Amino acid sequence: MELSNRNAKVDITRGIAILMVVMGHTLQYFLNGTQSLLSNVIFSLQMPLFMLISGYVCKYSKPVDNFNAFLKRVLRKSYALLLPWGVWTIIRFFISFTSFTGIGGFFEYIKYIITHMDSGYWFIFTLFTIDLIVSASELLSCFIKITSRSKIARKTVQMVFVGIFFLSLGVLGKLVGMHLLAIKYTLYYIPYFCLGYLFGAFDDEINALKHYNMISAIIASLFVVVYSILILQFNIHGMPDNPLNILIRGVISLTGCVVLFYVVTQSNCNGKITRFLCHCGKHSLEIYLVHYCFLKFINTDAMVLNSVHGVVALVINYAVCIACTLTAVYCVGKIPYLNKVLFAKK
Repeated sequence: MELSNRNAKVDITRGIAILMVVMGHTLQYFLNGTQSLLSNVIFSLQMPLFMLISGYVCKYSKPVDNFNAFLKRVLRKSYALLLPWGVWTIIRFFISFTSFTGIGGFFEYIKYIITHMDSGYWFIFTLFTIDLIVSASELLSCFIKITSRSKIARKTVQMVFVGIFFLSLGVLGKLVGMHLLAIKYTLYYIPYFCLGYLFGAFDDEINALKHYNMISAIIASLFVVVYSILILQFNIHGMPDNPLNILIRGVISLTGCVVLFYVVTQSNCNGKITRFLCHCGKHSLEIYLVHYCFLKFINTDAMVLNSVHGVVALVINYAVCIACTLTAVYCVGKIPYLNKVLFAKK
């Protein structure tokens, strides 16, 4: 998607999501950071929001209606996602070498990352895997002869193929381990991506519904109530993985994401804050990759958030991390070849 054709409100939403990611990682350095309400809210929204938006923006991509189109999309996504994932996985080893000295060396580190993807840049690999599944399902749906070639029929067949891939991946995960190549996260976030994908596919039809504005306002209002009640009742960061808890987390995340996106759609994109969020959204991949280098400006290992020192340390660490990250991204962006290698940006 060219910058001139970007959807500003999508970028604003991405900006909010990536700033929440940085805050969530900053909170992990405090004794009670992951037990706070702030962490609970962030954990419920950050990655589901990214996946919903990533699925939604597929509406701007060319349809995968033949093998050449599928191959081009795979190559494009490999360059845009797998290249930065590979490069930064290597960079992070040398930056955080002391964290991996018990593993045994570089090749042992790579093996560890592949089999314990949650220790690395799992989001990028998961996003690539999900996009690959959805694209392959779109291609396969074109080969199915159905009486009606309506958009609803085509997307229904496509989602059936997604379901087949989902079940196959689940079986594979049981056999080889759910953390291998982030299978666990791929399974968990496929539904969010597909919901965003379907909303984008039927965006025009949904917006053309009679009383759409009133209906969306009512839904958002109801979701505010549901989200507020549930987020105060459940610490989703510490909930064990079982079907009921996954369902509860899904309801919390989905209602929260819908409310947040609704608020963004009603916002003015011309203010300084929204322009800053839009800038962060345009560079969300770069921020995600770089911010790990600047997370800990002040040592907070023994600090708690329910103190003045803790709050001040949190604000300073977060502000410094964002400032340093954006500065680094800006500087790299001025060096074309480095920008291509590190961020896959032309």
